[in-house]
Amino acid sequence: MDVLCHIGIDVPLDVVFSYYSDQARLQEWIPGGGILEFTPLSAPPKKPGSRYRMAYRSFGVTFRLITELTALDTNRLSVMEQVSGDYKCFRYEMHFSPAGANGSQLAMRITARLPWGILGSFADWLSRPLVRGDIEKALQRFKAGVEALEYQPPAPTSHAGRV
Repeated sequence: MDVLCHIGIDVPLDVVFSYYSDQARLQEWIPGGGILEFTPLSAPPKKPGSRYRMAYRSFGVTFRLITELTALDTNRLSVMEQVSGDYKCFRYEMHFSPAGANGSQLAMRITARLPWGILGSFADWLSRPLVRGDIEKALQRFKAGVEALEYQPPAPTSHAGRV
């Protein structure tokens, strides 16, 4: 399964990326209605090599895993990949880009492959709409959280009196 979702955010890119990078805020927006645990195993700041312990439930199955931040390019990209666990099955990417003078675009891609052969492929297919909905809800929570910060856009500049 490969699911990609986008959202526009009405704050500058550096504010959006800073919000994303704040480990204390992850639980506010991270996808996965069935997340049982999300524990940083590495001290902040978030950087390539940072690891996290996760446990979540999907289709009645509990998955326990360790993920690692494998790519981080400030204001552009973040990639998390599962490195160990019950089943190696997922990777997620966050793509950041500017949108207009003071806005941003955020795209989240989740790639997951469930085990269990043909049954896993069928579960991937069945779960795609649920995963898409979960990602879209997570992005809405992210947008609401970052836009609620006390960000003040720059005041318009006056060109009066210039020759």
